[in-house]
Amino acid sequence: MTLHPHAGLRGIVGRSTGFFGRYGVAISFLLGFFVFFNIIDILSTSVALSRGLSEGNGLLVAAASISGLNLVIVMALLKVIFIAGTIGLGILGIRSTNMRIKNMAYYVILSFVFVFIYVSVNNLTAILHV
Repeated sequence: MTLHPHAGLRGIVGRSTGFFGRYGVAISFLLGFFVFFNIIDILSTSVALSRGLSEGNGLLVAAASISGLNLVIVMALLKVIFIAGTIGLGILGIRSTNMRIKNMAYYVILSFVFVFIYVSVNNLTAILHV
């Protein structure tokens, strides 16, 4: 029996192609959740501020004070920058062939999603208790 030197590589290439396809879908879903919970965060913060609650993020308050802009406007601008950067990280992860970069992008975005789930739930809980 004669084996072709590259016979075993077909299965590996096929599996890796499938992995990269699933990776792109996973990153896309994570980015979708990330954007969704950032929108919930800004909307719930706007409602909380209109009900008399105060912003707990000192950096945001300082940025609004220094710039002279409304707190919600500063928050929206920072969210746009943060979302754009996270989407850039997702694109880097999808396009990279380095598994360390792929894993780093995936887990950083996943951690951002968990942070904004927590922040959104915290905001909604604070609104409901006022």
